[in-house]
Amino acid sequence: MLGNLSALPFAVRWQYRFYTIEGIIPRGQAKEITVSTYGWMNQLYIITTDAYGTVAITPLTPQQSPTVTINPQIAKDTGDVIEDPSGWAMKYYRPNRQSTFGVYVINVAMGFHGSPLPFIPPIKVQILLPENSTQASAQITAGASVIETTSKELFLKSLKELKLFE
Repeated sequence: MLGNLSALPFAVRWQYRFYTIEGIIPRGQAKEITVSTYGWMNQLYIITTDAYGTVAITPLTPQQSPTVTINPQIAKDTGDVIEDPSGWAMKYYRPNRQSTFGVYVINVAMGFHGSPLPFIPPIKVQILLPENSTQASAQITAGASVIETTSKELFLKSLKELKLFE
């Protein structure tokens, strides 16, 4: 519908917004926020001191896909820990293979590639430290840059006026 978002400046009732959630999370526990607007996730990052420090994005409506989880170990296991100019900027530093402690930065830039991730509210965003961590707790910071609508009806009306869809 919006392609590479080049039509977005001509639409009304949308804004860029940045969500952040952070904390020292004990093993087996989580901290969460709820996002209650329609929009698209443009970028997601996680900075953590544990390879299993996780961000979980859970749609709370039945018409959406299942929970998406991202952590440094998943990124490494899938070959996504690379540093290049194509939208990924990551760091995976695990000095002791017997410990999950380290320095980890994961950046996923969906919008850079012209295809931000759409979402329908409400969405639950959690940071958590799973039981398979070797640490008692870890610092986890996660943030997301989103394009959100401030009025779904007026936003859709403006897209119709732009003849982007019937």
